[in-house]
Amino acid sequence: MRMSTHNKPRIICCADETPEYLCLPRGCEADLQILLAEAGVEIAWSDKSQLGRHIEVGFTGELREDQELAAQAMLKHDCGVLSAATAFGKTVIAARLIAERKTNTLIM
Repeated sequence: MRMSTHNKPRIICCADETPEYLCLPRGCEADLQILLAEAGVEIAWSDKSQLGRHIEVGFTGELREDQELAAQAMLKHDCGVLSAATAFGKTVIAARLIAERKTNTLIM
């Protein structure tokens, strides 16, 4: 985008270190597990994720076939990123996922 990189860090880190833990973003567990196994490091996982609150919601919309495939693929996992083109219907898929899981959700 040809924007200035002046005064921007060369490496952006999303991890945090505390005296007891190394806090990592969700989604990097599998890659880290492989990396540490190759280095012979034993892992002790402690997942502090919040389960959320149960909510009573329903979905009355209709998804197109490609949207339904994306929704079904997302439902197989606890976390993930839906990357799709503009106007694909990411918002309506998110509404479907929320209704299916019936859990309060933070959307950024």
